[in-house]
Amino acid sequence: MLLMRTDHVPVLANELVAVLDPRAGEVAVDATFGAGGHSREIAEKLGPDGLLVAIDRDPEARERYDELASEMPCQTRFIEASFAEALAELAREGLPVDLIWFDLGVSSMQIDTPERGFSYSADAPLDMRMDPSEGITAAEIVAEWDERRLARTFREYGEERYATRSHAQSCANANVAQLKRRRSSLRS
Repeated sequence: MLLMRTDHVPVLANELVAVLDPRAGEVAVDATFGAGGHSREIAEKLGPDGLLVAIDRDPEARERYDELASEMPCQTRFIEASFAEALAELAREGLPVDLIWFDLGVSSMQIDTPERGFSYSADAPLDMRMDPSEGITAAEIVAEWDERRLARTFREYGEERYATRSHAQSCANANVAQLKRRRSSLRS
């Protein structure tokens, strides 16, 4: 497995700690663990009686968690799942949670790792899956979906309100064999 860079600095970490105001002995849930930057900051405040639950669906996040867990000054637990699945699991267990936060979106580590297929600047495989072992790749979507479905997807999920069937047609007309391998085949 190719590990993503971990020299990531979490965004608004001090502000998050100030807003959540973690205290010793509390249970905190990082619903999007990533590289664990926010978790490290919160764990400092939880102390040995506190619990930090780290959630992430990206298998590489588990590896980063394993590296950090022994350094955490509190009890820790990792759940490899989407945050919706993991939070449902915690609710079924009846775990009382004091703090929870979500750092939503694609991480800079995923963008900076061309093999993950999120980069706009690197000529790399067109993948774009949060968990590379699950589901269909972006290349398969572009190659297999019809223009209407692509245009609707670009508008609704890509926040590209001016996406038209002609944009989707451009993607559909790309060399499919090349498309399955490289992002550069989408250039017009």
